[in-house]
Amino acid sequence: MNSVQKETIKLYAKQLRVPTFNNYDKVIRHLSADDGYEQFLIELMKQELAERSVTGQKRRIKAAKFPSMKTLDEFDMTRLENVSEKIACYPRQSML
Repeated sequence: MNSVQKETIKLYAKQLRVPTFNNYDKVIRHLSADDGYEQFLIELMKQELAERSVTGQKRRIKAAKFPSMKTLDEFDMTRLENVSEKIACYPRQSML
């Protein structure tokens, strides 16, 4: 593939707003010789979908304007007066 074709792909990817399509060469290396154009397109779309999901999550967290990131590991369980430690720790254990 020559440089004109690569630049054309970059331009079209930008105009179509699918920036992960610029990483098509990585997808090509990942595919086997038996995979066809459909599998190539599926892999490109899968990458784009994953990237949009991550970007959307970051954008929503930023838009929420939380004061700081907090996790259950940082929560002081001793402040729970009428809850036993087993019950307070239950959600963390079920997520592992």
